[in-house]
Amino acid sequence: VASRTGFVLADYCDSGLPAASADGVYAIESVCHAESKESFYAEAYRLLRPGGILVIADYVETALLASPGENRDYAAFCDGWEVHRYLKAPTAALATAGFDPVQEENITEQVYPGIVRSHDNALQNLHNPGGPGDETIQNHLKACIALKHLADRGEIAYSVLTAVKP
Repeated sequence: VASRTGFVLADYCDSGLPAASADGVYAIESVCHAESKESFYAEAYRLLRPGGILVIADYVETALLASPGENRDYAAFCDGWEVHRYLKAPTAALATAGFDPVQEENITEQVYPGIVRSHDNALQNLHNPGGPGDETIQNHLKACIALKHLADRGEIAYSVLTAVKP
């Protein structure tokens, strides 16, 4: 497939690639790192040909997450992954960007065993005498613990979003 594939190192919110040059765009646990999620949605829309599909798999804030700025678990989750904020109301934001239809499938149940394993491993390593001292690793472990709390309370969900450019 070498003759039919290529890789580009670029800003995914401003790729510089030609408009309407892609049949599909996917983002797996990456849109969360964009300062402006809307900029990513707009760039994906611009890149897609009519009928092109955008697929996003990422954590999404739910309606149960009240006052994210005051939620200690949410802050720890974001800090540990160096994320300003996770996706909020992505179906509405994608529709605003021009996508139609937008489907969101909550697959938290399918990824939950991994959330539990990460939580349990993080608890074990965070409290081990002589455990990891690096601040980045400490924040990551705290994020794994916080994620389980958020998922258990239904404040965050793991979703697959699919959108079509008309």
